[in-house]
Amino acid sequence: VVTTLEHFQRIADKHRHVATDTLLKAVEFYARFYSGLYSHVAKTPGCFAHDLLAFIYLVQPGLFTTTVKSVRVATEGLAQGQTIMNERDFIDYPQPGWEKTRHRTQVCMQVDAPGCLAVFEETMLADWLPA
Repeated sequence: VVTTLEHFQRIADKHRHVATDTLLKAVEFYARFYSGLYSHVAKTPGCFAHDLLAFIYLVQPGLFTTTVKSVRVATEGLAQGQTIMNERDFIDYPQPGWEKTRHRTQVCMQVDAPGCLAVFEETMLADWLPA
């Protein structure tokens, strides 16, 4: 899910506040960065909504499809830094960390992107910021 510069420009225009102006400048910086990495972001400049989606999940979990799986993060080797999810619960892997007794994690698999962006805009364009 990409929040566009257009979203943040509307927010800054509505509130005319140092906080929203600063937010717009930060997003402009990240939009330039991401545009250099991803051609689809360059077409509609913006930034990925990772942190924003975590907050939206807390208030609108129905916008997400989740599953419960075993998840690990590789701390060394070829996959260092990668998040790995076991989608084959019927296989007993010999490597440590995949034991059936370990806690499983709720993982978001799908998101209603337009719905999340609507929640974001509705919230940010509301009259919550004092002049």
